[in-house]
Amino acid sequence: MTVFAHTAMDVAAGALRLVARQSANATAPAKAPSELTPLRVNLQGGLLNGQDPTKYDTKNPVRLLFIEIGIILVFTQLLAVVLRKVRQPKVIAEVIGGILLGPSVMGHIPGFSGHIFPKDFRPYLAMVAQFGLCMFLFIVGMELDTTFLRRNMKLSVMIGMGGMLVPFGVGAGFSTVLYSHYVTPATDKTHFLVFIGVCFSITAFPVLCRILTALQLLDTTVGISVLAAGVGNDIIAWVLLALAVSLVNAVNGITAFYIFLCTIAWAGVVLFPGRIGLHFIARKTGSLENGPTPLFLTILLLFVFASAFFTDIIGVHPIFGAFLVGISVPRDGGLNIYIIEKLDDLIMIVFLPLYFTLSGLNTNLSELNSGKDWGFIIAIAVLDFSGKFISTSGMARLAGFKVRESAAVGSLMSCKGLVELIVLNVGLTAGILDTRLFSMFVVEALLLTAVTSPLVSAIYPPHLRTKVVGGKIVTAPAGDNERSAGDLDKDGDSRRSLEYEEDDETTWKSRYLAVLDKAGNLPALMSFTQIFQPQLKTSNPDSKRMEPRRPSVDVLRLIELSDRTAPVMQSQHIDTLIQTDPVVSVFRTFTGLADLSGSSSIAVVSNDDFAKSVNDHVAERNSQLVLTAWTLAYHTNNANATHSVDGSFGRLGGELASAEVQANFLRNVFLTSSVDVALYVEPGFIGAQAFGHGGKKHIFLPFFGGPDDRLALKVLVQLAASNPNITATVLRVTKAEGANIEMSTTSPPVHDTAASAPGVPDTVYGNVGTQFQLQSETADNVLWSKLQTSSTTRSVIVQDALKRITFSSENSSKPLSRVAEAARATKQTVEAHEVAARFVVFVGRSRRLATDNHAKELSALVQARGSSAVGTDVRRTLGDVASALVLSDISAGLVVLQASVGAH
Repeated sequence: MTVFAHTAMDVAAGALRLVARQSANATAPAKAPSELTPLRVNLQGGLLNGQDPTKYDTKNPVRLLFIEIGIILVFTQLLAVVLRKVRQPKVIAEVIGGILLGPSVMGHIPGFSGHIFPKDFRPYLAMVAQFGLCMFLFIVGMELDTTFLRRNMKLSVMIGMGGMLVPFGVGAGFSTVLYSHYVTPATDKTHFLVFIGVCFSITAFPVLCRILTALQLLDTTVGISVLAAGVGNDIIAWVLLALAVSLVNAVNGITAFYIFLCTIAWAGVVLFPGRIGLHFIARKTGSLENGPTPLFLTILLLFVFASAFFTDIIGVHPIFGAFLVGISVPRDGGLNIYIIEKLDDLIMIVFLPLYFTLSGLNTNLSELNSGKDWGFIIAIAVLDFSGKFISTSGMARLAGFKVRESAAVGSLMSCKGLVELIVLNVGLTAGILDTRLFSMFVVEALLLTAVTSPLVSAIYPPHLRTKVVGGKIVTAPAGDNERSAGDLDKDGDSRRSLEYEEDDETTWKSRYLAVLDKAGNLPALMSFTQIFQPQLKTSNPDSKRMEPRRPSVDVLRLIELSDRTAPVMQSQHIDTLIQTDPVVSVFRTFTGLADLSGSSSIAVVSNDDFAKSVNDHVAERNSQLVLTAWTLAYHTNNANATHSVDGSFGRLGGELASAEVQANFLRNVFLTSSVDVALYVEPGFIGAQAFGHGGKKHIFLPFFGGPDDRLALKVLVQLAASNPNITATVLRVTKAEGANIEMSTTSPPVHDTAASAPGVPDTVYGNVGTQFQLQSETADNVLWSKLQTSSTTRSVIVQDALKRITFSSENSSKPLSRVAEAARATKQTVEAHEVAARFVVFVGRSRRLATDNHAKELSALVQARGSSAVGTDVRRTLGDVASALVLSDISAGLVVLQASVGAH
């Protein structure tokens, strides 16, 4: 009752106050309309209400942030595309982009800086950039490979430490000159000395990895030595930076000492108990076996933020705390690589460009308006480069490297790039550098980074490089490098010539190189490889009863090497990769079950070097035939579709891009291979059923003539002789008289190349002269007649094989249509008589020195089918005959063969 009474009294008092207020308003004079206070409403319509979307609003700053990020990304990406053509790292484009967008260039446009990049908004951009920098240093810590460092400890200590002590002394000595000309007495001279010494002594390890990748130096003695030295240099650089920042933030020497002790203590906590704790959580959550789980990633990121926060509040930069956690992430099962792959793209594409563009925005070249300033810039660049170059190249020379190799080491270790820019930004924030001195060092860092690639290319050209054998650093021989390589090739050629002195009929291919560039092609490649396993087993000593040799199948796993640091370090552990790569393990198990001998190899190279790696392994293994596969994904939106081409060849977004990359790789293999190549094309809807161990198989081969078709016919005979379950139909097709035969009359060139796309080579129809045509036709007729003529000198198994092969000839004005029709009819006949039989089509690629050109008929087929899928990448890769078969929807596995150049 008491509570109710109090409540009633409160309500009554409120009512009385309201009545009194209303009475006062009624007796007061009315205000004029102009005196009325406008009602402020937060307009949500934005642009539709006439608001300027680029205007900086403290209550809604995210709009301007989106605009700035968009401009920065577009600008820097366009610059990166241009500078990539001259082998410059992306950080150059990001800093130059910031300089152009900043007060140096576009800042002179009236209203541009104040409207798009206002100074009041700069803290918001800096906050986002600092977050991205912390995450980048976290990734850098995960990328550091301490195992690689321990393996090459001697070189790391000699080159790395020598490359830090001497430059630090040079920088510290020159800092006294800079201090007297550019620094006010308010800045402590000792702090400035330490900071300049750090700037002179560092090497940009992430940029260094990208340069080594671009120059293809990762598998050389120079590349591995620089990586080993760079890892140690990178770790010490961040420790020195933390020391420099702690000195600046300390009030006195005692405080600096306490900051340093706290930093060491926190590093011990993160690297020991922290590492153990992360490993325990990773094991309990299954992250070591199956990749990082959401729970593990959440705990890890919280650890990163906590460590960055702690190192910041004790007086050290937060990037050091993030870097420590990155080092402590477990490496078991490649966990750090999985985490990097999840975070790297967002950090490298969005956040890091903001940070380096911010460096450019803080750079004002207009302040460098005197000869004195530019003279000091040149002096800084010369002294910085000289200190690094002389110390590191001298240490490399003492380690046993030659003069050119030592000079290349010195040039690479002089690369500054993003690490020095990070140090400079820290110095600018800490007040050690003013804008003028900051701009001078930014220009110096850009100069030294820009000259690294061209200087190394000039000093250490490809023909003078010493490769690494067996994953160990091998000192270059005292003699000429080219001569030793030539001797090796000469020995390889002499061994190969002994293998080919026998008669063509009995000299069968027995050494194969199976190339696997995508895990999705593994089932098709295993299925294709199995057909080369002989099924005959007999101990008959009769020479005419010659048994096929046991084939040797070496597998080459190609892994793309991106410009990231993690794949670069991963490429230095090939021995471990061979044992742990699941694709290689599956293929090795398959060859063991199929009783196929052979070895396994992994090449971690850029996509452009895939074909070169194939050629190198062919020479190393003395292979006779390259086997590769192309699995085409099947998609269709039409349930009644009669043709699978549109879906099979990936005309759906990402599938198309993937198909183009695969096609470019295959064309490069066809173009550059020194031996014969066989490509198995498997549309996705067929599955791995085209071949199989045991079981009957029927091969259909359209024979038009030329080196590739002759190779296809010889391989078919070998397979039939090796496996009594294989039957075949060979149809020789010639254009009828009066047909429009497309043929030129000039002499054939030695190398037939053209550009199918920018930077992508392709094999094309050669200019077939009359002499070559007659020679090719003669070879076709001799082989055709030889296979259909009985011979007492022929082995029994070849005679048995030829009995299972049906030979026929036809003339047609439309040979492609006739081949497709015959293939479909043969397939129906085979399936009607033997339900379980597998039907496969063998064709010659005939994209190089073919006797006939079927371009017009293929174009007519494409138009008739109403499909645009076959015509560019598919046709250039497979050739006209194979493309026509795909277009005709034979629904069969397709083997495309190309003879080596020597077969012409």
